[in-house]
Amino acid sequence: MKERFQESKKPQDEAFNSHLLLTVNEVALLLRLTPKGIYSLIENRRIPFIKISNRVRFLQADVISWLQKNRVPALEETRQ
Repeated sequence: MKERFQESKKPQDEAFNSHLLLTVNEVALLLRLTPKGIYSLIENRRIPFIKISNRVRFLQADVISWLQKNRVPALEETRQ
């Protein structure tokens, strides 16, 4: 039964995962920061977020993209 579930992955599953909403605490765990640090990034609009009523959420794909854009390359990478 477990194998059947794993085999049934569809392209829609990937689309769903890229639209997965994360909470402040989940993003804090992912980035290994405190929730207070995440709220600071939000307050300064340094990380993309979504407001739903009075709650803050993040698209998983946005967080990953933001990480990639903020990556500082090693010196060896810039010399090539």
